[in-house]
Amino acid sequence: MSGKISEKDFIASIENRRDIRLFFVFGQDESAVASIAGALVARLGGDSEAIEIDSAKLRSDPALLADEAASQSLFGGARHIRLHFAREEGVDAVANLLAADQAGNPVIATAGDLKKNSKLRTLVEGAPRALSFICYPPSEGEAIDQAVAAAGALGLRIDRTLAAQIVRYTGQDRRLVADRKSVV
Repeated sequence: MSGKISEKDFIASIENRRDIRLFFVFGQDESAVASIAGALVARLGGDSEAIEIDSAKLRSDPALLADEAASQSLFGGARHIRLHFAREEGVDAVANLLAADQAGNPVIATAGDLKKNSKLRTLVEGAPRALSFICYPPSEGEAIDQAVAAAGALGLRIDRTLAAQIVRYTGQDRRLVADRKSVV
């Protein structure tokens, strides 16, 4: 499922959209991709078991992703699948996941910049059981706003001049800006 959705709504959807099997974050801004994927995991709670799958493994076993999404934890708790696509090697596995009868565990997948005609992107954006979010590099003003918000989340107040310096020194990397050691 594609369309305009805010970052905040995309992250919140992992809690309130049980119909979504695949939460797909990709784009040119790698720090935003990683930050959003981390926020999705955080929304699931600290007791959610993470199953990491290497996307290269999906090429030789296209049923693995759907099987893991449908399986239950040995310990009976919640679980989620984390997946990073280096290339388009998992298209068949994603198609299997989206077509499966059951998939109780959410899949949080990330990728770098994908062209509009990418098979993986086309599949995910056209699927009603998938939700995607593309991350473009922020403008300088957006990056400054993010730095001010990150400081606020840490209980700090900084002015826009200091936020601009932090943004420049971190190369607009959201992970570094939000890191307590970078801000203080």
